[in-house]
Amino acid sequence: MSKGIIRISDAASIALRSMAYLAAAGESGAKISEIASAIGASKNHLAKVLALLASEGLVHSERGPSGGVRLARRACDISLAQVYDAVEANQEEHREEPLFAEQKAACLLEKKGCTLRTCLFRPFIEETQRKFRDVIESHSVLDLAGSGWADDGGKRPE
Repeated sequence: MSKGIIRISDAASIALRSMAYLAAAGESGAKISEIASAIGASKNHLAKVLALLASEGLVHSERGPSGGVRLARRACDISLAQVYDAVEANQEEHREEPLFAEQKAACLLEKKGCTLRTCLFRPFIEETQRKFRDVIESHSVLDLAGSGWADDGGKRPE
């Protein structure tokens, strides 16, 4: 089976899955350890991702024994694009080279010896990126809330 052409970072995956979990958990939210266990992420990585989401106003977190994390707004009012961008914007700052640099970019097909000045696949990849953007902008966290907890190895909050 093919891996697929669109891949997202581990951080974006954790962000999207944790937001879906929090949407399913409702107003009471959940503890980081509970979310980490449910989505199969380390508590440390999840905490870093949640900090990014909090800085963008997507989640609220409270410290202490009775603390936890909850959505800052209704799940239907948070687009998947907002979640994705909150995490990926931080990832972009740490990448060495943009997807298409002015000069020859790293080959998306991992062909290091390519002698072409520009990528032959650029128009197709840009179209795919636009379509992906359209999809994540048109769906909310609520759309993810009821999907596939058992398929992911996680358990749905009660």
